[in-house]
Amino acid sequence: MSGWAIEVRPAPDVREAVAARLVTATGQAIEERDDGTLVGWAETEAGAQQVRSAMSEVRGVAATVRPLPDIDWTTEWKKGLAPRTIGRVIVTPSWIPQAPGEGQVVVTVDPETAFGSGEHGSTRGALLLLDRAIAARTTQHSAPSTQHSAPSTQHPA
Repeated sequence: MSGWAIEVRPAPDVREAVAARLVTATGQAIEERDDGTLVGWAETEAGAQQVRSAMSEVRGVAATVRPLPDIDWTTEWKKGLAPRTIGRVIVTPSWIPQAPGEGQVVVTVDPETAFGSGEHGSTRGALLLLDRAIAARTTQHSAPSTQHSAPSTQHPA
């Protein structure tokens, strides 16, 4: 099992105070759902019940406790990733092979060991600069290559 969820749905006027109390009680970040539900986490059922009791001390607040399914998060996080196309550059993790289209370049990089999935603004900016470099290079050559290496960053001693 991956732990225990503690769910609380306070009135809107006390939501922030209850959220702060839930964070303090669990020592963890919490999920704030659109319907007003706050969800905390505890490693054990006893810990979850202790937090539930602490929440019941707040007038009008009732918490429920439920076990969470056993999920292998070391692999589960990969399901949310997909190839990203920024200009002529396709960024893809190694477990999702991608073939380049005409004029495209595939950059295969695993997000946990490099600069990310292509979603963050700084990564997108770096990829757009790479796209410009590819565009400049392809105008200089009649047949663009789909494999490029980064220029050396080493300086002569």
